[in-house]
Amino acid sequence: MKKEFVYQINEKQDGMTIKAILSSSFTRKEISRLKFMEEGIVLNGTRTRTNTIVHAEDILKICFDEKDQIHFCSMNTPDILYEDDDLIVINKPSGMPVHPSKGHVDDDAGTMVQNYLHGVKIHTVGRLDQEVSGCMMYAKSQPACARMQSQRAQGILTKEYIALAEGSFSTDKDRVILYMSKDTDGMHMTEDPDGKKSITEYEVLQECDGYSIVKVKIITGRRHQIRFVLKHLGHPLLGDVLYGGKTEKIKRVALHAYRLTFVQPFTKEKMIVQAPLPEDMGKLLQKHEEKNADFTGKCVL
Repeated sequence: MKKEFVYQINEKQDGMTIKAILSSSFTRKEISRLKFMEEGIVLNGTRTRTNTIVHAEDILKICFDEKDQIHFCSMNTPDILYEDDDLIVINKPSGMPVHPSKGHVDDDAGTMVQNYLHGVKIHTVGRLDQEVSGCMMYAKSQPACARMQSQRAQGILTKEYIALAEGSFSTDKDRVILYMSKDTDGMHMTEDPDGKKSITEYEVLQECDGYSIVKVKIITGRRHQIRFVLKHLGHPLLGDVLYGGKTEKIKRVALHAYRLTFVQPFTKEKMIVQAPLPEDMGKLLQKHEEKNADFTGKCVL
């Protein structure tokens, strides 16, 4: 039994080769296998080669045997917060990994963005844990990526988070410096005097029923940094079972990257991109929406 995908070439894909289009959804091995199938690649009803140039309104059909079924990439459209010729920032939903991973070979954020850009190679600038939502940046070229990574190192590119942490803090605002390394179980982070230095700043915005709304800014970017630091302070994130958080109020890590501040790498214009709170966290903050309106909406300055 054969399986096939049929889609119409759009204006942005006009002038691209079939190989360029397929490369955003198929591996080189899969494309090679398609080339040798009698009806593997068909353009406007005629079998063709991968170097064929396509035009808007063309109909491209990809066909393969079910036993050799290719895991075709999800074509979901990213929630774009900001885009220019060099960068794109999306609002990554909770549950979506930044990169392809086991069980997520075609529904990760990077693949989704690459599909949206019709195969343009992208470069990740920073990362978010799978359960964490919010601002996720990709660069459209290596020079742009290098400049943004330099901004991260210099503290020009900053990311701020809204966290829902258990309990009441004794200090409303603080800077926490810890040295962290991966625990022997390979899952948790642990405090280690020989580990990597982490610097975290937090400010309690409001106390609620058994938890606090906290704004967090990371000066360094370490694995599980916010999650581990808040656990270390005795206030694990709601829903963060890995670090002792409870799930009565929310079923996932209650952490959202709500604001990204940076300088456009070539025009030098200062940018502030903001991601609205996701529904699950928003419900917990409905009572406080008016007071904390600065992080409930999307904006670009």
